[in-house]
Amino acid sequence: MSTACMRLKMPGVAKNVLMQLAEISSDHGYAFPSITTLCMRTCWSRTAVIEALKYLEEQKVLWPDKTSGRNTRYWITPANWTGERYPEKESDQYASRTGPPAGLVRQPDGGGTPAVPDPSANRTLIPPNTNELNTPPTPKGAASGFDEFWKTYPKKLAVAEARKRWDKLAPDAALQSRILAAVRVQAAGEAWTRDGGRYVPKASAWLSGERWLDEVAGAGGGVADGDGPVHAEGSRGHVDQVARELGFKPWDGLEQFPVYKARVMGANAQRQQAGAR
Repeated sequence: MSTACMRLKMPGVAKNVLMQLAEISSDHGYAFPSITTLCMRTCWSRTAVIEALKYLEEQKVLWPDKTSGRNTRYWITPANWTGERYPEKESDQYASRTGPPAGLVRQPDGGGTPAVPDPSANRTLIPPNTNELNTPPTPKGAASGFDEFWKTYPKKLAVAEARKRWDKLAPDAALQSRILAAVRVQAAGEAWTRDGGRYVPKASAWLSGERWLDEVAGAGGGVADGDGPVHAEGSRGHVDQVARELGFKPWDGLEQFPVYKARVMGANAQRQQAGAR
């Protein structure tokens, strides 16, 4: 899927968003990331990502399915692209050189002058690093950071499912830090400590539901709202807290919450920048 999308010539932001969708899509071309995840993976603003998705939908390269639940599911169809494409094969690597390409090497026929020994045969051989040989390779397509997540997550159950979900999510460094921080906050919360951790969800389900955005009561290390609950950064409770601090009206449900959240967090970022001057 990534190879097919890579050949399409289109505006840079749209191409970036399309390539990220292709990277995390299934074998059949389906992907269902949140807008926040796409913003973190592309380093583009929410507005830019939304405009890029709109462009891809108009070009029939992306088909949205908004009935699949919390996040829109996208079907990637690069074959529908009607614009310009890069060629499947690059031109001859020697084409830009001034000299002619090297001729064919004739194989020895058993006669004539004996071959001259290769001078490189006298070089000292360096023994291989045994530590590298004994280190198991990272599975193909595996995302980094899973071992640290698994070490931090309190319920060690169904590691294969958790790793598969982690690889599907493919979080970048910023999202990995956010996930680990949320695990530590929630692990100290009342819900996860009750009955000896009986109600801690499986790691795969926790990742699938983007539970690092949950609000947590009775824990340390999150975003505190006075003497009340602790909110994971970016959660609904955190947005409501920041909105109150900035004097925004509470979310009334008429405006889509992601749009409301973007306005609140954008104003908060401007406030922080002004305070740093």
